[in-house]
Amino acid sequence: MAVVAALLGGACHQDTPGTSAPVVLDGRPRFADAEGVLRHASPSRITIDKRSYGVARDIEAFSPLTQKPVSLNGRLNQYVQAGLNRGKVVWLAVYGAVVTLPGRRPVAFHIGTVVRVEHDNAIFADGSVLRLERGVAVPTLPASLRAEIDPGRHRVRALVASAV
Repeated sequence: MAVVAALLGGACHQDTPGTSAPVVLDGRPRFADAEGVLRHASPSRITIDKRSYGVARDIEAFSPLTQKPVSLNGRLNQYVQAGLNRGKVVWLAVYGAVVTLPGRRPVAFHIGTVVRVEHDNAIFADGSVLRLERGVAVPTLPASLRAEIDPGRHRVRALVASAV
């Protein structure tokens, strides 16, 4: 069965972890409560890495790149971020496949415009917030960049110039 995105609406805030409100796809930063590789998806449960969560009836699943709703059919083994409310997934940002090239560590990618870095968070114009590994070089911002995400550590290991 497919878990399909519902209406896009509400507000995006995070007063305390695990209490994400419905998401608005207008560029406001989305701070995830959970992230990793999508291992299982059904109408009632989602497993990210080895953690399993209930699914809100009105879950909003979307592509951060296009800002459009997506179905979770065929999305297993893709990198995701989730907003939780009382232990249930209320929004799910689906970034893309985790790939492993010969002789290299697994990686997922996000391409977009980084508008600022706060603490260790790269904040993109599309609202994505990705944590940076220590020592990642950050160019003059704003900049169109490809974030190389380490799916095991849930951190960006490189920011590379990209034509968006």
